[in-house]
Amino acid sequence: MCYIETAELDGETNLKVRQALKETAAERDRFEDFDGIVYCEPPNNRLYKFDGRLKLKGKVHPLNIDNLLLRGCRLRNTRKIHGLVVFAGPDTKLMQNSGKAPFKRTGIDRLMNILVIAIFVILFILCLICAVSSSILESRLGDEFEAFIPREFSSTNLI
Repeated sequence: MCYIETAELDGETNLKVRQALKETAAERDRFEDFDGIVYCEPPNNRLYKFDGRLKLKGKVHPLNIDNLLLRGCRLRNTRKIHGLVVFAGPDTKLMQNSGKAPFKRTGIDRLMNILVIAIFVILFILCLICAVSSSILESRLGDEFEAFIPREFSSTNLI
C-alpha cells in the first residue's frame, strides 16, 4: 500500500491510496520468480479509468485504477515501492491528456464581436442605400443642381 499525491494531474493535493494485488504483495523482493503477463486497454487520456488483467501462475487477476500509479504522481509517506511500467513516453495518460488548451473567451468578447459585425453590416447597408438613392436622384433631378455643382469641373473655375 502507498499514498500518492496527484496535484500535477488534477490539481488535488489530498493523498490517495494505491494498493498492490494481494497475490503480488506477498512477492515483495523475489522478482526473479515473477512470471506474469499484463493485458490492458490501449493508451488513452482518461485519468480515472484503467481496465486490465494480470495473468500470473495460470490465474487471471483484474487490474483497475487503484492498482496503477500514473506518471506525474508523487509518493508520500511511503519509503519505496516496486512496480511494472505499463505505458511509457507519449503513451502515458499524462502525455495523452496534455493537448492544446482551448481558447477561452469571455461573454463580453463574444458580445463585442457580435456588435462589431452588426455595426459593419448596418453601415454597409446604409452606404448601399445612400449610393443607390444618390444615383436615382442624380438621374431624375441632376440638371437642376448644375448651378451649385457643375458637371464638368475645370481648374479655371477655382480662380
